[in-house]
Amino acid sequence: MPGPTHEQTLNAALGEALDGLRRSWNARAEQTGNVLEGGGRPDVLVEDASGWPVVIEAERADHASAERDAIARLGRVVAGRRFAIETAIALVYPDALTYLDGARLRNALDRTDELEYALYTRRVGESPERLPEDGWVRGSVRDLAMLTHRAAAPAPRVEALAQAFEMGVERAADEFTRRHQYGGDIGRDYNLDLRFNSQSLIAAMTERPCIGGRAWPSVLFENADHEYAFALWCNSTLGLLMHWWMANKTQSGRGATTVTGIPNIPSLDARALSAERHAAAKDAFDAMRGLRFLPFDQIDEDPARAELDRRLLVDVLGLPESLCAENGPLDLLRRKLAREPQIHGGKKSRVVLDEARDAHGALVVTERKERRNDR
Repeated sequence: MPGPTHEQTLNAALGEALDGLRRSWNARAEQTGNVLEGGGRPDVLVEDASGWPVVIEAERADHASAERDAIARLGRVVAGRRFAIETAIALVYPDALTYLDGARLRNALDRTDELEYALYTRRVGESPERLPEDGWVRGSVRDLAMLTHRAAAPAPRVEALAQAFEMGVERAADEFTRRHQYGGDIGRDYNLDLRFNSQSLIAAMTERPCIGGRAWPSVLFENADHEYAFALWCNSTLGLLMHWWMANKTQSGRGATTVTGIPNIPSLDARALSAERHAAAKDAFDAMRGLRFLPFDQIDEDPARAELDRRLLVDVLGLPESLCAENGPLDLLRRKLAREPQIHGGKKSRVVLDEARDAHGALVVTERKERRNDR
């Protein structure tokens, strides 16, 4: 009768099974050489591209030994890597695998749900946290893989990173506030991923200093007075026309661009405006800052957009008011843009804004949707 299967053989089969379950990680078993800095070779090492390394220390029927080995790996560093081992799993193989090898072992390992394991998480200055607190979890290789994947992002480390990130953002915001008071040269945000049939702004100005993100990067100005004319232009019918013309329109109803693509979008040259024109732009912006705009696919029926166009072209730029008259050039352009398939994307509903006064006489605007049959 052949002897029991060597633990190395069991570990190699387990590493192979785990390695095939996720493309983002590398599971290696019974490696040669010093896998850990300072020496040592874990039974199975799982390195996930998106997290910390996880060690599995496995035994046949010896629960205490598996636990000791797993705890001993916590805090160690994988050779050539930056992160310490924050989590380790103690595992015990079931007796049913003891006398198998080759394909029979791999098949049995794939079918069994009798693996016993416990997760240990390192806590600085304290004893490791054990899950479960008592006893052992029983499950399959896939259950073990799910636990290993979650263990690659240990809660204490994630919480510590979140706190560090939050502190960093707060420090950055404080520094921006100190150096760039509201109305200063912090810039405004530009919409890189514009959804024509659901969004109503291309450029947004915020009441408090903010840091732009991937979809809304900040636009910086050497002169803060230029911000208002830029915001008016971008959200006007002409600003929409320029964005639509230059944007990537591979997706119906969407016009995307990039940070490097923004300078290629034709825009009003705010540097060419006089101080009086910039003062008029600020007055126009302040007068309209509380208005609600309809999505761009409804630009032909949006009184707020028509008012913005009039204030920009007539009040700020001093152009003839006939440009903004009913059935005039801007009115025609708004109707054409609203009927452009790349802008409406076949959307079958429209947004309706209802106005009412509350008990204190304040204007309240509510939004509802109704079906449209003209598309």
